[in-house]
Amino acid sequence: MRHCLCLILALGCTESGAADRDGGFPAIEPMNVTLRLAGVSREDTTGRMRGIDLDGRASDATDELGCFQQDFTDSLRGQPGVDNQYYVLVLSSEVNGPVRPPDEPTTDELIAAAAVTVPLELASVRTGLEVRLGVAEPQIVPVEDGHFQALTGSMLRFTIGGFPQAVHDLAVSGLLTPEGELTDVVVAGAVDIDELITSIESIAPDIDPTLVRTTLEGVADLDPGDDGRCRRVSAAFTVEVGPAL
Repeated sequence: MRHCLCLILALGCTESGAADRDGGFPAIEPMNVTLRLAGVSREDTTGRMRGIDLDGRASDATDELGCFQQDFTDSLRGQPGVDNQYYVLVLSSEVNGPVRPPDEPTTDELIAAAAVTVPLELASVRTGLEVRLGVAEPQIVPVEDGHFQALTGSMLRFTIGGFPQAVHDLAVSGLLTPEGELTDVVVAGAVDIDELITSIESIAPDIDPTLVRTTLEGVADLDPGDDGRCRRVSAAFTVEVGPAL
């Protein structure tokens, strides 16, 4: 169960030393870094967390299109709409599940021990940043007070607790300082319920798929179907920034 997420960031500017481009953020020298998944993004002491609005709406317990799930508020920018029901699922298992033996790794430790990589290319352009994550088509996103966010459509696969799973429609968010440092990075995406259940059945056929589906649909918040049930669970992960591989 190894699992590492690597995103290669190349930040370039077409005009060396350009001070103010459209959007007001200065161009940044080219940069290559590695991001390693550190764990599930979690609430801080104020009840906020780093994350990304994946569905473009700030949902609460009355929002049918968000399957009546309460979104979180981003701890970096104070904006509502952060989707991360994977955290709710993990927290529930930690609080209500069986007591974890001292020598058994936590969910965050399993995630941090990953071995999955995905490249991300960022290039400074006059209107912001051109972003390409994995094999997704490049896109240009704005930089606001150093903050950038891109919904890329890429995917990553990894294994947690022996169960292979995938996170679809990846998004990345971070903060670029005027000195060229990259901080407060988070990656997020969607876990497909049907796909995860199929994976679990192939590894552990004795597990009741009905119980698994009930649990997952109880926290699902993305991609509502015609029956009103959401078919995907949002997930957000913190990362550690290191040198390029």
